[in-house]
Amino acid sequence: MIGRQKQMVMDDLSHKRLFAFEDTISILNFCRFVETARAGDTMTPCLLPPEHVQFYRKVVTRLVEAGLLSSNTMELFNTTFSLPSIEDENPDYQAPSSYADAGTGSCTTVA
Repeated sequence: MIGRQKQMVMDDLSHKRLFAFEDTISILNFCRFVETARAGDTMTPCLLPPEHVQFYRKVVTRLVEAGLLSSNTMELFNTTFSLPSIEDENPDYQAPSSYADAGTGSCTTVA
């Protein structure tokens, strides 16, 4: 299902049917997170809107409970999408006053 969502977003991008830029980046980063978590890998910490993180946290919890993701996925999620992880990865990082100010500071960017 995550793969289909990612493909739909990528198709929208390629056909110039964009919705809100920050939503696009957020969805792509979450899809990438799920793919890397399923493969047992980690990804670079990302800055997402707090309300997106709350929603994605619930989705990951349900996927873990359903046995579709491993039990350590929530720890990976918190490491990937928490501000302290981003600051640890980039010591010179200064948090933007809002997600919109973050620009391309997230993992996935759209050219």
